[in-house]
Amino acid sequence: MDEFVAVDGWAGPMFAAWNERGVSFATFTGDVSVFIDRFTDHFDRPVRPGARPPEELVPALETGLVPATLRLDLDHLGPFRRAVLEATRRIPYGEVRSYAWVAKEAGHPAAVRATGTALSRNPVVFLVPCHRVIRSDGTVGQYGFAPGTKRALLRAEGVDLTDLPGLLRLS
Repeated sequence: MDEFVAVDGWAGPMFAAWNERGVSFATFTGDVSVFIDRFTDHFDRPVRPGARPPEELVPALETGLVPATLRLDLDHLGPFRRAVLEATRRIPYGEVRSYAWVAKEAGHPAAVRATGTALSRNPVVFLVPCHRVIRSDGTVGQYGFAPGTKRALLRAEGVDLTDLPGLLRLS
């Protein structure tokens, strides 16, 4: 059974769930009932409050610095979605990459739109930093609830939003 914890995260109130395989779900919301509804809609299984989250989880949510050693439970995803999330996970804090870059790193360079769809369904937001993926033209594109959220997250990481195309050229 999955357990969850609420954290006052670096980007606001966050919840994260885990099981014996790793972190299975993470999202930002200030309401536990919304989190539980999202979790059960995604997995169709129960989740309960937990006492002992994985050691690296709470610091990662509090700081936005996610160690590569934090185990994620992505086993329920297909190979393409896992590859997209693993490629995205390698984008360093404070940097951005394009959807095309992620598609290429995931081994599917022609699947740019499918990459965007996979990222829009990221079950472990922040831990797999889909907010660091922008369009090839340097615009932020859509993200979760609104592009403003993506801009706020990037600003919180120190990304200069005035020259996103230039940042892509450096990556």
